[in-house]
This record gives sequence, C-alpha cells and structure tokens, in this order.
Amino acid sequence: MTQGQYKFIGSACLIAAAALAFYWSYTHTGLAAFFLDLSKSLFDTELVQFSWVFTFLILCVPGYYLKRYFDNKAWDLHVASLPPPDKRDSAKRSKYVQMDAAMPPAPPKPVEMNALPQGQAEFIATCPGCGHLFSARRDIKDLRCPACGDPIPVA
Repeated sequence: MTQGQYKFIGSACLIAAAALAFYWSYTHTGLAAFFLDLSKSLFDTELVQFSWVFTFLILCVPGYYLKRYFDNKAWDLHVASLPPPDKRDSAKRSKYVQMDAAMPPAPPKPVEMNALPQGQAEFIATCPGCGHLFSARRDIKDLRCPACGDPIPVA
C-alpha cells in the first residue's frame, strides 16, 4: 500500500465514526438511545446533551486512534523510502563538529612487519588512499594497493 492509501483509510475511519455518532445522536438510536434510556431510568429525564457527548466520545476516540495508527503506517513507509543519511554532509552542517577544509589529511601509518606473529606469512592490509582491504605477503618489500596502485608504507 502507498502512503496516500494509508492516510485515506485513517481519515475514512475517523469520518465514519463521527458520521455514525452524529446519526445515532440525531435520530436517538443506537448508543445514544441507550444513554437516553439510562438517563430516563436513573434521573426520570432524558439527558440529551450527555448522550450526545458520550456517544461522540465512545465512537470518535477509537476512530481517532485508528487514524493515528494509519498515519503512523504512512510515516513508516515515508521513512523507509528515504535514502540513508550522509554522515559527512551532516557533520559539515553541524555546529558541534569543526572541520577545516584546508587542513591536509594525516599521513598514513606504516605497516610494522615486526608486529606480526613469527609464523604468519600473510596479513590484511588497508590502503590509506581508497580504504581497500587486501591480502598481502610478509616478504613483499614494495607493497601497493591492487585497487588504486598507491604505495603502502612499510616499516
């Protein structure tokens, strides 16, 4: 279903509940007739205003809840259809994150070969330029990214 259909169903529920409450109250039938008979037996007079109010409350409050339910379903569809937020763009617009556009990026840290365990021949390296993860061998002296070709510093 679409957002418009959900909103239409919710509005139709509320309007139908209000129309039914008005019809029952105006013609003194249904729930309004029950309240009129109750007031007649308890107070020996017909309390028409109270029967109208109670009829509208009992019928329109659930209609309103149904309208809110279908509006929330429409909102969930709307949120699901949005693209994911761009964290970098929102950080640029934030007053709490200070970014200096002229500042160069930090130099990449060199891969320390002596930090690897003694028997390990391969390791996973990360390219500082493109962020590509790739498998590298310990005995390679000139380490380059297979995706972009940038050299990886080795210590």
